[in-house]
Amino acid sequence: MKTKILGALAAAGMSLTLMATSASAALIFTPVQTQTVALQTATYFDAPMVFDKFDTSLGSLQQILITLSGNVEGNASYENQSPSPATIQLNLQAQISLTRPGGGNIAQVLPVANISEGSAGFDGLIDFLGASGSSFTGLSASANDSQTLVSPADIALFSATFIGETITLELDAIGNSFGSGSGSMITQFLTQAGATATIQYVYDNGVEIAEPGMLAMFGLGLIGLGAVHRRQRRA
Repeated sequence: MKTKILGALAAAGMSLTLMATSASAALIFTPVQTQTVALQTATYFDAPMVFDKFDTSLGSLQQILITLSGNVEGNASYENQSPSPATIQLNLQAQISLTRPGGGNIAQVLPVANISEGSAGFDGLIDFLGASGSSFTGLSASANDSQTLVSPADIALFSATFIGETITLELDAIGNSFGSGSGSMITQFLTQAGATATIQYVYDNGVEIAEPGMLAMFGLGLIGLGAVHRRQRRA
C-alpha cells in the first residue's frame, strides 16, 4: 500500500515538474503616451513629437506599439476653361509620416477628401463659380496606421539608458492636393493637416506564471490522490 502511495506522490511530483516547465512569462503593457500636432497649413511642415523611452528597470522591452491618426481639412475650387462639359475630380489630401530620429518612416497615412462634379463648358469668368466652376469649403478626411516594432535596432532605440530619457520623433506633412478632368482647368486648394500619435511599450518583467490549464490539472491530480489515500485508509 505504501508503495502505491509513494508511486502516486511521485506522479504528482512529475505533474508539478511539468507544470513548472509549462510556466510562461507575463507580458505587461505600459500606459499609452499621446502626442498631438494641431492642424496647420500643409504645403510642407515637420513638427517634433517627444515621448518617454522605455524604463528598462521594469524588465525587458519586447514590442513598441505605435499608432498614427492623420487629419486633413481645407477648401477646394475649380474652373473648367474648356468649351466642352467635363467631369472634375478634386482630391484634398496630405501625406503624413512619423519618422525615427535621423529619418526612416515608422508610420504613414494619406487622408483624402474627394469631390467629383460635372461642369458645363467655360462661362467666360474665372471666378470658381457659375456653370463652369465651384468652390467647396470645410472638406475633411482622416486615416489611421498602426505598427508594431520588434527589431533589435528599434528595441535599443526606444530603451532608456538613463532615468527620464526621451525620444523625439518627427511628424512630417506634405500637402499634395490635386484636381483632374478632361480639357483645361484651374484648381485652387487650401490644405491643412494635423495628427495624433501614440506609443505603448510591451515588456517582460521576468516573472513566470504557470499556465492555468496546468494548474487545474495539478489540482485535480492532488484531489484524486487524496481520495485514493482516504479509501485505502478505510480499507
